[in-house]
Amino acid sequence: MTKTIVCLLTLLSHGLLCAQTAIDLRTQTKNVDFSSAATTKPFKTGTVLPASCTTGETFFKSDATPGRNLFGCVAANTWSLLSGDYTAGSGITITGGVISTDDAVTPVYYSGSGLPAIGCIPGRDYYVDTTSGNLYFCQAANSWSKVANSVHTHQAGDVTSGQFADARVPASAVTQHQSALQIGASQIVSGVHPLARGGTNQSSWTANRCVQVSSDGSRLESAAGACGGGGGAVTATYVALPFPDSLFSTSTTNFGAVNRLFLTKVMLPASIQVNDISIRVNTGAAGASIYAGLYSADGATKLLDSGPIDASSAGAKTATLAATVSLQPGTYWLAYGATDANVSVFVHTSSSNAGLLVHNEVQYGYATNPISGGLPATLGGVSTGSYMNPIQAKLEN
Repeated sequence: MTKTIVCLLTLLSHGLLCAQTAIDLRTQTKNVDFSSAATTKPFKTGTVLPASCTTGETFFKSDATPGRNLFGCVAANTWSLLSGDYTAGSGITITGGVISTDDAVTPVYYSGSGLPAIGCIPGRDYYVDTTSGNLYFCQAANSWSKVANSVHTHQAGDVTSGQFADARVPASAVTQHQSALQIGASQIVSGVHPLARGGTNQSSWTANRCVQVSSDGSRLESAAGACGGGGGAVTATYVALPFPDSLFSTSTTNFGAVNRLFLTKVMLPASIQVNDISIRVNTGAAGASIYAGLYSADGATKLLDSGPIDASSAGAKTATLAATVSLQPGTYWLAYGATDANVSVFVHTSSSNAGLLVHNEVQYGYATNPISGGLPATLGGVSTGSYMNPIQAKLEN
């Protein structure tokens, strides 16, 4: 009996060995480690991609260019190359460890003494003038253009149009600046110039007519032909008062009195539509206001009224009128005063307008009627016992 059992067990054991099948690595293994295997080939290999596949399969195409062999099944029956060239924008290619660039996108720098005299490809070529230090770029085929420096100069003939900002060309650097324009006799060489009042050499000049520099440059003469039919009235876009006068200076003075309406007789050289009155405050005072306006020569009519202009701080101040006022060439009183005696403004340095107006006329003073919540309707008379240098003012449409 015992021998029989042993035989059966032996037979059973041999039977089990004969019936053994291949192991399913997906379901029957865990933490598989092939690091000690003699060889490993995890991909299907061949020279032709299988016609069918399911997502996630891989295939090693043995006859492909090295580095472009591995394919993956990204969708049913669809293979995609998993390794290959990298690209880095238009004109630049990365192949393995090699970076290639097209000539058209690679900047090329040239240098030489003097202007560039070689052909060029636009968008690619640059040239440095080693003498001047100027940099040029190729703007069009075989056409160089200089890159402007942040700080540079131009010849007078190079500037034909445009407008300079105050920050670039300050008033102190030029003699022709904004509304304070002064032209010397030597600067007037041609052209037609409007005058509101005649001079000593031409008694026949008429107000608001045109005159021009004579052909020999020695005098002004009638320009009736240039104006057409004997000349025409001149209309200004703005007028700096007093007019004419020296350049706007940096001189300042305070009003020295509260609500006193100081006066300067001024002359308008041309017709103007006035919408704004501008002044410049040097030192302000808390809660202070400045009033400015224009009266008729006899002081009986108030023509312009700025209303209260904030004088609590320094700076240019502009008051917009309630309605546009039309003024004709002639003589007027420029009126100005403040509610605080310590407010100072920019003024003209001249204290006499001799030659501008009729001699022996009162040209400075203050009004009998003071400021009282606003400019008075009339001056009420002019006192010469006290005066203030003419304030720098501008009328503008």
